[in-house]
Amino acid sequence: PSHKYTALYTSAGSEFEFRIYDRLSTPPYGLYYDSATGGINIFTAQYTPGISVQYDTLDFPLTDVGRTSTLLDSIASYGEDTLIVDSVWIGGPTASDFRIVSQNGISFTLPNESANKFSVRYSPSTPTPSGEDTLYIRSSNADAPDRLHKILLSGSGAAPNGEITPDSL
Repeated sequence: PSHKYTALYTSAGSEFEFRIYDRLSTPPYGLYYDSATGGINIFTAQYTPGISVQYDTLDFPLTDVGRTSTLLDSIASYGEDTLIVDSVWIGGPTASDFRIVSQNGISFTLPNESANKFSVRYSPSTPTPSGEDTLYIRSSNADAPDRLHKILLSGSGAAPNGEITPDSL
């Protein structure tokens, strides 16, 4: 005879342990334990969505003021539920020199196991040494460590050959 038992148990991140006993209530205890045959299948799934990005750091090449450098990245969802990206933004001292271009905008949903490609454009407004800013991805329904995902952005602005005036920008 077969028996199918289904149960859903939530985990708090700790190990899940189980043991199968056969007729332990009949003396002598465990007499039939060695004669037990069959198998057990365990399926696990992460229902809460998570965020995965292709690159955690985007290092832009030295870029002349008035020019633009573009780097590509992508965000993917994993887990059973749809990932809801509430917002994407850039923060830091030179955040205005960066721009996000996403195929789904800056607020979108991703079904499980799908991706959203995006590019980050760097257009330095002044010659600057290497600076760092951060691209933030916020998701209210993601797994706790992924609710605010950060991608480090770094770039340096160079003075182009010649003179820079307000009219030449």
